[in-house]
Amino acid sequence: MPSPRLLGIHCAISRILKFSGAGEYIEQVLRDLGQVTVEADGSINLGDIMKLRFDGWVNQLTVF
Repeated sequence: MPSPRLLGIHCAISRILKFSGAGEYIEQVLRDLGQVTVEADGSINLGDIMKLRFDGWVNQLTVF
């Protein structure tokens, strides 16, 4: 059974995000990050990554 305390914290954070407008900001970041695709050969569109970087979404890229 879920912890009532954790559910209360989750509810409070959700309200803060909703009323502050931060929720929409976070959704936009996730949508933008979701648009970056990796091709079958492992390559990516550098333009997509640079756009995210210039818009402030990506601060550091990890290369594996």
